[in-house]
Amino acid sequence: MELTIESALSPGGLIGHLSYLLMVLSMMMRSMGMLRVMVTLSAIAAIIYDTVWLQDPVGLFWESLLILVNVYQLVVIFRRNYAASFTDEERRFVGNCLWGLGRGEARQLLDLGEWVDFPSQTKLTTEGVRSPYLYYVSSGDIEVLRDGRTVAHIGAGQFVGEMSLIDEDVAVADTYATRRTRCWRLGTNTLDAMNIHYPQLRTSIVDGIGRDLKRKLMTG
Repeated sequence: MELTIESALSPGGLIGHLSYLLMVLSMMMRSMGMLRVMVTLSAIAAIIYDTVWLQDPVGLFWESLLILVNVYQLVVIFRRNYAASFTDEERRFVGNCLWGLGRGEARQLLDLGEWVDFPSQTKLTTEGVRSPYLYYVSSGDIEVLRDGRTVAHIGAGQFVGEMSLIDEDVAVADTYATRRTRCWRLGTNTLDAMNIHYPQLRTSIVDGIGRDLKRKLMTG
């Protein structure tokens, strides 16, 4: 196809634009499933373009292969989502904090951490020391102290130790469970490794922490 304004705006040109547009939009998807759906649709548009207007067998082959790979991955995602199950406690955590993850991804993230019950007066973080864990409080109460003075309390649905994730920084306060408290915790070493191995899971955690920090600032 000759490169002119008319060809760019012809039906064939518009199909070609659509293919690239869908590919660009796929990069904006937060869900891996939706990303793969958009890539598949982009490849379908590209196949139509390659077949009808370009008669390009090379492009047809690679776009077809791209569809097969993404359809296979969508089947894997569907099976993982179908198999994923959650307790009521986990379901609240996912609904409150892990937006944008599929069921399978949420299950994968939860399995990277662990649920722990802390008795009263258990110390979770130490001021001036990087916390070894990020905590999500499912039930109970956490007292926040700076220079020995109580400055806040953290309850169900909130995070503790988030500075160790956001800035890889030290804790800004001592925190203690004031009564029996149940938390989901994730090691900071695991959080650091997620940058490479599970970037979409880490992004979801960071977004959840951002929303929690916003709530804390608004109520503090």
